[in-house]
Amino acid sequence: MEWKDMTPDDLRNAWRKSAERIQSPCPLMNTCCDIDALMSRQTSQQRLVRNYRRFSIISCLMTFSSTLFYYSEIFPKSGRIVVTLLLIFYFGICCGMDYWLYKKTSSINIYDMSVEAVATIANLCRRRHQQFMLVLIPYAAVLLGVFIYFPLKEGEDGLWYGAVAGGIVGGCIGFRKYLEIMRDYRHLSDE
Repeated sequence: MEWKDMTPDDLRNAWRKSAERIQSPCPLMNTCCDIDALMSRQTSQQRLVRNYRRFSIISCLMTFSSTLFYYSEIFPKSGRIVVTLLLIFYFGICCGMDYWLYKKTSSINIYDMSVEAVATIANLCRRRHQQFMLVLIPYAAVLLGVFIYFPLKEGEDGLWYGAVAGGIVGGCIGFRKYLEIMRDYRHLSDE
């Protein structure tokens, strides 16, 4: 029966039946999909916000804990000041950059903003992230060089190996995280 041919009573009955179907639990709901898994899924924007918030907090904590290198016996007295200042400066830059990206990505509202506005902010943040990496990666290489230079100068082979291994592992983890973040930016621009 077409809706044009329905009487008011037919419309009321059809309305009640549709309401009953909506309110009744779907028998396939538990077998087809896990509602908890659907509810816990995060959007690309939520993952970006979570990652940048986490990165900025860790960077802030590392900025303050870098002062402990001044009291470390690993480096000679002149090297302690250099390493401590380089680390404080590096993690301070990381904290500021990640906090800016956190604020910018959390300002995206996909429900109220136009698609163009969301894509513009996502592209801006993606470009800034890449520019920040162009600054921070060479700086990290210099830091790694400092961590290798002072132990070699003092004849500490174990510290040199540890610095190289830490640089390789950190580089691999960082590269994987970078690819995940770029994938989230692509998805956010597409959404």
